[in-house]
Amino acid sequence: PTDITLSNASVDENAAGAIIGDLTVTDPDDGDSHTFSVDDARFEVVAGQLKLKAGEALDHETEDTVNVEVTAEDTGSLTYSETFVITVNDLNEAPTDITLSNASVDENAAGAIIGDLTVTDP
Repeated sequence: PTDITLSNASVDENAAGAIIGDLTVTDPDDGDSHTFSVDDARFEVVAGQLKLKAGEALDHETEDTVNVEVTAEDTGSLTYSETFVITVNDLNEAPTDITLSNASVDENAAGAIIGDLTVTDP
């Protein structure tokens, strides 16, 4: 093999098991078949598609890009490797927590301020 191309190089965050794109191998030996391996255990190649394994998802806030090396091996045990930079798309996520700085108030205190609200939003 002399080249590997990937049809897409981005994935939405939190998309467990998502397909990234189709892999195509250039090989001067017409009709040669290829097997694939990857250097990141979160990914796999199934039916010529680079994808996240079942239950695996990426988080933009943790890493906005991921480098994945894909290796194609032909029937003659010859290999070619290429590193792809996968962009992790940032999506709007729901808030995860609300806190109140104080949880008590004096009785008969009309219009009293109880405390400050703080929201946690990734």
